[in-house]
Amino acid sequence: MYNILTGETHDPTPEELDDVNGYTVACIRADQSTRFTDNHYGTCLHCGAEVQFRPYVPAAAKKICAECVSTYIGDLRRRKTVN
Repeated sequence: MYNILTGETHDPTPEELDDVNGYTVACIRADQSTRFTDNHYGTCLHCGAEVQFRPYVPAAAKKICAECVSTYIGDLRRRKTVN
């Protein structure tokens, strides 16, 4: 797993994989082509665009489109600095 705020990485434990509270998954937008035919679909939490992601991504994880990732990370870092 990669922590976007600290830059640290580690192998997730089974417990961490089960607890997706607070986790955000970067996805591609639904209108982008992919070789996968079994993707699932959802909504970007930042801009509201329809996104696609792999079936093994936990349904409860937050999804964000690739176009919004850098803005979203910047917002998180600013909030962390302010708090």
